Amino acid sequence: NFFTGYGPQADRHILYNNPRPDKSELILGPFGFNASNGIIYSLICSGLLGMICFLTINLIIFKKIITLLIHHFKKSNLNSKPFLSSAIFSILFLQMRILFENSFSVFGVDLLIFMSSYIIIQNEYRKLNN
Repeated sequence: NFFTGYGPQADRHILYNNPRPDKSELILGPFGFNASNGIIYSLICSGLLGMICFLTINLIIFKKIITLLIHHFKKSNLNSKPFLSSAIFSILFLQMRILFENSFSVFGVDLLIFMSSYIIIQNEYRKLNN
């Protein structure tokens, strides 16, 4: 189902190559055993609808970060708020990392770092809008 996806860890079933008799079973094929891109992973597992939601959430968070950066560079520097600056750099790192790894699209430590950093950014963004 391209619209709603194939379920959790569907990338492993789609990218799995049946071993040939003349090749070793340890060779996983040209793609490996799972999707190494968070966007492709979200497309396979949750379909087009899930990928659009995933990209929308990331773009909204990126927009908030850009707004905070513009505001803080006009008013002061980021060195005065170390938690905010580390949260911004953590999320930017994880969003860039999503192009090469599953990162926070799969539940794990990356998701915990992402969510705690997002809470700091959201609190600062709320203060900015009030």
